Amino acid sequence: MRDLKKIQKPKINANLEIIDNVEELLQLIEDDEKICDKLIENIDIPTIDESRVSFDSCVFRNVNFENCTFRYIDLMDVTFEKCDLSNIDFSEGSIFRTEFVNCKMIGSKIEDAHLKDCLFKNILGDYSSFAFSKLNKVSFESS
Repeated sequence: MRDLKKIQKPKINANLEIIDNVEELLQLIEDDEKICDKLIENIDIPTIDESRVSFDSCVFRNVNFENCTFRYIDLMDVTFEKCDLSNIDFSEGSIFRTEFVNCKMIGSKIEDAHLKDCLFKNILGDYSSFAFSKLNKVSFESS
């Protein structure tokens, strides 16, 4: 058995601004190209189609994404905890040092994406597609 390289954990800032209002989050996505140091929790994000949005040092907790499209998304140092990402589209995105823990990801599209140092733990991901994606140091545990 060969040794696996250690996956780097997300580097999350200790002082995160809490966002628990969907209108505030949608305004941030509309106004800013890069969203940093946010704790987004307990909200439902309605169907949204955004390209080239970037999240850095963010935590999503108990967030439901309802058929959202985030093509060319840039996720760096992000954690998704107990989120519903079913049918989400992260195609052609860059996903680095990101963890998906206890998430529902049925039918997710993460195609033609670049994933590095990613952990998928306790994921329900039936019918998800990673076609043509580049995976480097990616782990699927209990999924």
